[in-house]
Amino acid sequence: MSSTATHYLGASLNYNNNRNLELALAYVTVPSSDFIYALPDGQSFTRQGLQVLNPRLRLTSLLGVPGLWAESEVAWQYSPRLSMAARGGYGRIGWIAESWPWRPSLSYRYAAFSGDDPGTATYERFDALQASGLTDWLQGVNLGKLYTNANSRSHRLSLAVQPSPVLTVSADYFIRTADQRNNLGGRPAFASLQSLDIGQELLLIGRHTLSSHVLLQAVAGIAFPGAAIRQAVAGSPRTWTSLQLSLFLFY
Repeated sequence: MSSTATHYLGASLNYNNNRNLELALAYVTVPSSDFIYALPDGQSFTRQGLQVLNPRLRLTSLLGVPGLWAESEVAWQYSPRLSMAARGGYGRIGWIAESWPWRPSLSYRYAAFSGDDPGTATYERFDALQASGLTDWLQGVNLGKLYTNANSRSHRLSLAVQPSPVLTVSADYFIRTADQRNNLGGRPAFASLQSLDIGQELLLIGRHTLSSHVLLQAVAGIAFPGAAIRQAVAGSPRTWTSLQLSLFLFY
């Protein structure tokens, strides 16, 4: 349950052939919620009754090439309480050199989450629900906190190395755009976008395992806000920077 009094109910089916194929199908529904969807005509309705169908596919040793992998995941959302048809998903391909020093890996991901077209009677804005995770769906420590995974399209290029078994360093570059100029449901300052260009960001992450119970994480991000943000926020700086140092304890 979240602060919006949202309750989730779901189930999933998973298959793994223990070689190179993983399949999953999840279904989630929302029996009750106070979270509100804003409609272009000024009306609103709640998340209660939302239905989500979410298949996922992952392939390793793709085309018989060791270390080459691909995965994809999509989600369809609808509601019996209102005409709603939202969609989101991603496709990602990558390669990891397991036998090389530092085990370098490289991947590319394209992700898209629909926005609401005010010219249709159907509500199409994707509801990101509880999507999170610094290296999963928080797309940049600066832009990701300002602009969520709704009404969004993004390109992500990732490079990671492992200098030692206890140290991993990664770099991610994001290019983010909006799906629709109508952004009702996002932050109020960006409810109506003058441009689809959200911005770009470089994110650097270092993780050092100090012991089986302690993890040290350093994060640095530099974002370049696009025209959509600069036009909505007068005097917005040309670059945003963020530095974080965290210590995690596990028991």
